[in-house]
Amino acid sequence: DEWDCINMIIACVFLIIFGFSVYEVYPFCKKKTRLKWYKKKSVVAMILIGVTALLYFICCIQAYITKISYHNASNNSAAIKVYVLLLLLPQLTYFILFTLIFYTWCILAHTFSKKIFAIKRKLKIILSSLYIFVWIMLIIVYICVAVSPSNYVFKIAALLWAIMLSIISIIIAIYSSFAN
Repeated sequence: DEWDCINMIIACVFLIIFGFSVYEVYPFCKKKTRLKWYKKKSVVAMILIGVTALLYFICCIQAYITKISYHNASNNSAAIKVYVLLLLLPQLTYFILFTLIFYTWCILAHTFSKKIFAIKRKLKIILSSLYIFVWIMLIIVYICVAVSPSNYVFKIAALLWAIMLSIISIIIAIYSSFAN
């Protein structure tokens, strides 16, 4: 039907975006020189965009699988949980991309500060700690959903995940609007 066609078109678009990001990043990764591609923020941003597109491609395929299992009246609860848990993963890559942009902006905003190296070091520690915290929270959400047979825990966990990332992003945005 129309939904399947639209879903597959969107999946193809995400696959094209992933392919383009691989095409653009590959030359940086294959060089034999001492090019530290992971220190190039533009390369990391392209990798994050590619990973996000790949995750959304997988989500589109899982949406189709979920629809098929729903119409076949099989155990669709598990398929729906897998689908929604897959939808949580691109939020993580978006969050990392957002903080990468924030880091770049913050360094630019503090370029003329005498304490620029201390600010960079402190910001890297804060963002690294934030990444570890977010990964731990994602693992906790996945474990809670996997262990609990109740759909209530599943709904609350997904809601708390989205709220947590939103609050952290809002705090970062507020800081960046007042930073000198």
